[in-house]
Amino acid sequence: MRDFYLKEEHGISSSKGINDKTRERYVLMWGEVGTSGIGLCIEGLSWGEFALLPAQYNYLLDT
Repeated sequence: MRDFYLKEEHGISSSKGINDKTRERYVLMWGEVGTSGIGLCIEGLSWGEFALLPAQYNYLLDT
């Protein structure tokens, strides 16, 4: 896999704190994984189907 793309609806990712400057953070999402070009994607996500994990919990997934 070369790439993973989050395709959300209505530009709501910015209101959840996800933007071009968001680095070294985890996004939790729920949906059907499909293909997109050379990678994978989840399309059509709405408000309750993805969220940015608060940085204080990164250690839980880093171990």
